[in-house]
Amino acid sequence: MIVHNFDPVFIDFGLFQIRWYSIAYIAGIILGWIYSIKVIKRMASKNNLTIVKPKDFDDIIIYLILGIIIGGRLGYVVFYNLEYYSQNILETFQMWKGGILGVLQGCPPFNFGNIY
Repeated sequence: MIVHNFDPVFIDFGLFQIRWYSIAYIAGIILGWIYSIKVIKRMASKNNLTIVKPKDFDDIIIYLILGIIIGGRLGYVVFYNLEYYSQNILETFQMWKGGILGVLQGCPPFNFGNIY
């Protein structure tokens, strides 16, 4: 059996930590965004089919990221500690106590340009 001793912290700034899973989420979002734009452009040029314009997709990416963050938190609550959170419902919204906070810390620099 393989047992890993993997440190989940990528960089530690003292009060602020960047964790590996947040880097994975950010890389997945950026790569998915780039791939989606390429698929949209290819469909438009090859099949003369425009379901979504690349500019429109850029505008909705922030909502997709919010869906990832909310879905990740709900997944953490439901699949990892449902019994605890069913007794402490208000702690479901305390993202700093587990679940997807690293994505919240890392995503805004990549998305502020798409809000306006």
